[in-house]
Amino acid sequence: MQLPRLVLCPLLLVLACDEGPRITQVDLPVMVAGKKVADAHEVVRVTALGGEQVQRSVSLVDAPHDLVIEQATLDPQGFVTAASYRREGKKGKRYVELKGEGAARVVFSRGDDERVLLPDLPVVLWSLAQHVKPARGDDQATPATRKVLVLDLENASVRTGTLEAGGTVTPDAPPPLGANDAPRPEHTAPAPFLESGTAKVASWCKSQAAGEAPAAAARRIALAVKPKLAAERAGGPPSALWAVQLGGGDQAGAALTTACLRAVGHAARVVSGSADGAARTWAQVFVPEGPGGTWLDVDPLDVDLEGKQAQAHVAVVEGFPGPLTTGLLRQ
Repeated sequence: MQLPRLVLCPLLLVLACDEGPRITQVDLPVMVAGKKVADAHEVVRVTALGGEQVQRSVSLVDAPHDLVIEQATLDPQGFVTAASYRREGKKGKRYVELKGEGAARVVFSRGDDERVLLPDLPVVLWSLAQHVKPARGDDQATPATRKVLVLDLENASVRTGTLEAGGTVTPDAPPPLGANDAPRPEHTAPAPFLESGTAKVASWCKSQAAGEAPAAAARRIALAVKPKLAAERAGGPPSALWAVQLGGGDQAGAALTTACLRAVGHAARVVSGSADGAARTWAQVFVPEGPGGTWLDVDPLDVDLEGKQAQAHVAVVEGFPGPLTTGLLRQ
């Protein structure tokens, strides 16, 4: 007599368990550098085609009343084909989406639909990297190393990486940051959370420093942004648009300062590092003077009426703090 085949289910709360589509749930802590920053409730539906549909409801430790939901569709190997991230709270909103546009794939923010075009590589969603499986051949796990894109959807940040044997995903190290780096085209364009082309942001910015040289514009803008920043306003998702309306902390100040500099025609970027040894995010503007030009620190939290800064700034990476910029990878 042939015995029935046994189907084993994960040791999770199983809502359905058969040989077809099934749904499981699990609660997971979200860790950064050994510190819990959130709790995630993850619901996974395994589709009939062997892929997964995942929904994560996230409770942030420092903003427990914010609504945070992440959704993704994964192919059978765990690569993401579509995804969205939504956060809403009293200190601002954020909506980011990965989707296909024709033959291309884009990441865009619903702040004002700023887009990032992705190269043609498989995409791993960093928050769901544990769902990626090793390549398989002849029904046996095969050692495979391939280049992938690693996407931190929350921060609209993308980094190349490697899918190693066994399914481990390793993002490439952040590129080195130099004071004399040549500006890139994206340093003058709107970007997710740096809405320099949005009418409400652009009009406010141009009223502060239109027609000024880079250093002078940076001083005027930093002084205008400074009153919008306060410790009690920090904590929301940083965005130039929300900074104009609600203010914020250092990250909001960096977003608005950078957007303003771009809005008035100067190359600018957000950088993260330290100011007098404390973690800080601020802006830099490119000043095309001297051999090759240089990037000038612009920190609205540390600027006086003459545009001088008293604190020692050490820029480490370009971008807002996040798992693919700071290297403090979420686990």
